Amino acid sequence: MKKFLVYCDYGTSEHCLKELIRFLDRKQCIYELVTAEEIKSNYLEKNPSAVLCFGGGFDLGFLSCLGQEGCKSIQNFVHSGGAYLGICAGAYFACKNIEFDLNGPLEVKGERLGFFNGIAKGPINRNFAYNCEDYSAAVELRVKSGEQVFAYLNGGCFFEPKDNHYSSLLVYSGAQNGHDLIECNGKMAVLETKFGMGKCVLSGVHFEMDVEGLDLGNDNVIKNVLPNLAQNKFDTGDLILSLFGD
Repeated sequence: MKKFLVYCDYGTSEHCLKELIRFLDRKQCIYELVTAEEIKSNYLEKNPSAVLCFGGGFDLGFLSCLGQEGCKSIQNFVHSGGAYLGICAGAYFACKNIEFDLNGPLEVKGERLGFFNGIAKGPINRNFAYNCEDYSAAVELRVKSGEQVFAYLNGGCFFEPKDNHYSSLLVYSGAQNGHDLIECNGKMAVLETKFGMGKCVLSGVHFEMDVEGLDLGNDNVIKNVLPNLAQNKFDTGDLILSLFGD
């Protein structure tokens, strides 16, 4: 089974890290936590077949902690045959360009790792606020094979390609279910792409989160998120893990 190296340093949301670890435990995956200093050393070279995971948080934190040296180490790792899994902030971080809250108070834009030759655009939640679930959503997605599934969204993105060197795995289906979201019907929510010899899977939604990982004291979560997540019969997490093989 593949080993997952989970980034746990500055830029990571404590809640998102906890839920990513809980997901990996639930799926009986082998994993280790990895710091920015380890990434900047030769730690990734010692684990050439691992999957490097960056979960939710804020990617400016990733950038400031890793610096150019750490980013280059990640790029070399994937290009040489390693794998990368990016969820929410980790997905923004992996794209060629990021456009987050353009012209808004939380605006972030610029170039990033470049694994996906395109733009990560968000947040899809119009009133997104960090460390807050008041405007989170359970969005409906359509799987490539045709199934419909709900996934947790809080600050996530859709992906706008600049070429055709990718595979779209799930798209937003357009059902907003009472949430105030930007128009993203038919836009990519989860994709797979290659970078050199390596593989990258990027998700704008938190497929790793289930009902047990949410704030059950939050009115929005209780009214608008939990009922939809509870309907799921398709396991997006299993699909994504299967892409990395044994």
